[in-house]
Amino acid sequence: MEDDIFAEYENEIRSMTFKQGRILIKLIDREAGSTSYTILEELKGKSSAVFWQAIARIFGSNLNWEYDPVEERAIEEIIKSIWQLPVFYITFKKWFIFVAIENIFIIFIYTMYRGS
Repeated sequence: MEDDIFAEYENEIRSMTFKQGRILIKLIDREAGSTSYTILEELKGKSSAVFWQAIARIFGSNLNWEYDPVEERAIEEIIKSIWQLPVFYITFKKWFIFVAIENIFIIFIYTMYRGS
């Protein structure tokens, strides 16, 4: 399952800007209720989490970032308006991609934050 998800979304993730990656880290925390670091540690082990945290830090990110709806007010408004739609999986051209993984929805926001 992990390989299938990776194959399907690898290009989108690799083409993200630094800012988009930072937003994704925070959105994972919002949707999962745990930081990316904690999820990696639980699924892949501490050494893997430490490795990916080091890579994230090299690029100015932090897998322990948490989502703050006040700080990310524009994103929060977009998410709230999307959840009012009667669909759970939506793809708009380069705007949003929703990925459903075991009832956890991860949202990639592209167009709003094109620059790094």
